[in-house]
Amino acid sequence: MTSNTLSHGKKSLLSLLSILLLIAALTVLWLFAERFNLLEPAEIELSAANCDVAQTACTAQGDGFSITLEPVSGQVSSLQPTDWQVKVEGIESSNVLLDLQGVDMFMGPNQTLFSPAENQSGLFRGQAILGACTTGEMLWEATVLMDTPKGKVTTRFGFKAK
Repeated sequence: MTSNTLSHGKKSLLSLLSILLLIAALTVLWLFAERFNLLEPAEIELSAANCDVAQTACTAQGDGFSITLEPVSGQVSSLQPTDWQVKVEGIESSNVLLDLQGVDMFMGPNQTLFSPAENQSGLFRGQAILGACTTGEMLWEATVLMDTPKGKVTTRFGFKAK
């Protein structure tokens, strides 16, 4: 064997070891990112405690942003269409969805995808109808779900309705 052949063999071995080391480093980095949820957008949960959204607009505060839910067409009651609006300030948002659920009784799926209001950034509108309740007044939870650059944001608002 010549010294040129040995030199070429060492270079090939060094190249192979470099590639294997790079693959190992990338694997460790990927496992670290997955373990600490760095690959997935965060899920942020907010609530507007002690605010009855059937009576007034309620606002939940996030880290530098706010989400306000408001019924805009009169009283919120069972089997009556209610126009709602969501105002998002301080963060970009998309895919705004309102989910209405009974707190003490499952009332079936009740979700409405909101549309962005024309010429009003951060304002979304939609119409939803509460299911009928046979017990008279009932506790409800209105959940606003939306996509943002910070991840998925879920905001819960409570209210009573007849």
